[in-house]
Amino acid sequence: MRAHPDKGGARGDFEKLQLAYRLLLRETDGGAERGAADNPLDSGGGKTMLGTQLLEVKPTASRDYELREHRNLVEQIFEQHGSNAAAFAARQSEAMHALGLSVLDAGASNRNETGAMMSNQCFYLALAYSYLSSYLGALEPSAVTLGGRGGVSLLHETALHLKRVIEAAVLRAHPEWAGSRVGEDVQAFSDFLFFTLDSPTLVSELAVACFDAESGFVEVYKGRSYPEQRTEAEQRANLLTIRYVPGHYQALVSTAGHAQPTLRELLAGLEARGVLHVVTDG
Repeated sequence: MRAHPDKGGARGDFEKLQLAYRLLLRETDGGAERGAADNPLDSGGGKTMLGTQLLEVKPTASRDYELREHRNLVEQIFEQHGSNAAAFAARQSEAMHALGLSVLDAGASNRNETGAMMSNQCFYLALAYSYLSSYLGALEPSAVTLGGRGGVSLLHETALHLKRVIEAAVLRAHPEWAGSRVGEDVQAFSDFLFFTLDSPTLVSELAVACFDAESGFVEVYKGRSYPEQRTEAEQRANLLTIRYVPGHYQALVSTAGHAQPTLRELLAGLEARGVLHVVTDG
């Protein structure tokens, strides 16, 4: 707990402790299947302690296989329809308009807990703005200043929280990515969401639709606890919509007179206009 970044610890030290825990977990399991145990990055389907919460962790190999299958599906769809990318991009734009979604750029810079500036934060800022817009309406990013620490806006505070939660889930599966694919100034991508779909966190209650502006493709990541059987208001609030343009993410927010769609409504809108999409469930 002392080493956790949220408690003032150094992130690098915390990541080393996570890896050490996995090694010790292997040893105390009696070195079961020593061949597999030789890889300290595989969780072995065991349990890991983070703070005071006991988390069930799928074996890394299993998670990677599922993600690889997801990527293979996306690649197959691109191969089959790649020559029509411009047409599909136009269909996506039509679907966005029909669903009442418009683009809002939330920026790419944020500050960490110590106040140090971080770049390449557009993924988390886009997620945060989409999340907050469900509650606060379509405000400019600079206007979302309620609460926060030390004058930091609610938007930036929420983006930082999402970053910590999502990246912790990624590092539980891949601690070796620390500093290379996961870090303060490292660009994050939508497939990070894959590692959070069945986690005991807020993110598992969300569905996130990522609109790729260049290909016209839409990837949807639906958390295990998305409130599909609860009220429409909850479903709308828990669907986040973002847009990817080469190298950058933007928020998609509901325009005046339109409610944020539910996941069911969004998928129906995509299907009605022939927009290519894939849904990955937790």
